[in-house]
Amino acid sequence: MNFTEMITEITTRLPALTTARAGVAVNDAQLLMARLRNWRDLVYTNTTKLDAIDGQKEYDIVALLAASTASPELKNIITIRLEDTTSSRKLIYVPAARWDTNIPYPEGDAEGRANWYTLHGFTLELYSIADADYDLYLRYNGWPAEMSGTDSDTGIATGTQTASTLEHTGKGWTTDAEIGNYVYIVGGTGVGQGGRLIDDNDTDTLDITPDWTTTPVAGDSVYAIRTGLATADIKHVDDVIIGLAAWYGMLALKYWDDATRQEAVAEKLLKRAAITDGEKPDWEPKLREFSTALPTTGRVNDPRFMG
Repeated sequence: MNFTEMITEITTRLPALTTARAGVAVNDAQLLMARLRNWRDLVYTNTTKLDAIDGQKEYDIVALLAASTASPELKNIITIRLEDTTSSRKLIYVPAARWDTNIPYPEGDAEGRANWYTLHGFTLELYSIADADYDLYLRYNGWPAEMSGTDSDTGIATGTQTASTLEHTGKGWTTDAEIGNYVYIVGGTGVGQGGRLIDDNDTDTLDITPDWTTTPVAGDSVYAIRTGLATADIKHVDDVIIGLAAWYGMLALKYWDDATRQEAVAEKLLKRAAITDGEKPDWEPKLREFSTALPTTGRVNDPRFMG
């Protein structure tokens, strides 16, 4: 289910809710879901190559990722691997407090190949300090992109199509710039297939995951590239987002101004939904239950729900 279909679903349930307000609610719901858990189709996991520089002690991870053309906003680091031309090793994480106790002055020790790392916020520190230039491969979770109903790019497939790629000959995409977005087939052969995550691209070919159910056909299949959430997988995350967004929308319509309480109740709502692999939550009874409990007077302090 894409963003536009979510908006249609929510405004059908809540006719008084404007499209703009429903869009805010959807993105709020997506963000809350990402805070609670690293959902496969909500949080982007990527392996990005960075550089460890000879003699450098600290690295600004956010700045390094920002320099990459395909980096989502960093949420948390999963693993770091250091590699040179002959071998590689997975670095061991050491909590900052223990690091400061045991390695208070790493500059006083000999440089070498790092075995450990720590984080001070999003500042990365290696030990030993590098004695040469190395490649760092960072595997991390990123925050999902804000969803919108606007296609960032559209076109017709041309050239060689496969189950795991889409080609548009001579398109001129910037290499790696589409990584983390989703490509949909919106017309022609294969129409209606859910969004596929773009995990690599060059100037005219997108590598996608999972594979197409129906391989696009050159000259016939129309594609659209979008940011944000793709079609739900077995966890039915889109149903959860619709339920939360509709609930947020009811809060806006009923003028509940306690944002802290909104988020607390939303978390309880999620836990009660029994969200597990393969189990689709039934939102309607829960929405009715919470709707009848909401106050009908008050004032909206959140400017996103005003006007």
